Amino acid sequence: NEFVLKNLCNEDFVEYMYKAFFGRDSDAAGKAGWVNVLNNGGTKGHVFSGFTGSDEFKKLCAQYGISAGTEDYSSVDFKASGPCSVCQGEAQ
Repeated sequence: NEFVLKNLCNEDFVEYMYKAFFGRDSDAAGKAGWVNVLNNGGTKGHVFSGFTGSDEFKKLCAQYGISAGTEDYSSVDFKASGPCSVCQGEAQ
């Protein structure tokens, strides 16, 4: 619930996913692809599941001896969608 209440816009949400699940900043092509999914009707839950189900995340989990799991988060409501004023370079 704490994460949902962050109410992140699409661009910030995708960047957060990269940092949270891969421990790194996004690459331009990857971020653009996921933002495009969101801007064209994909859900944040779908993107979340894409990160948790990715080979990169599974490899990171394996390095620590943990299972990545197979949960589908597609129906989770992460609130905000579309661009936000922060992503557009404006102060909120």
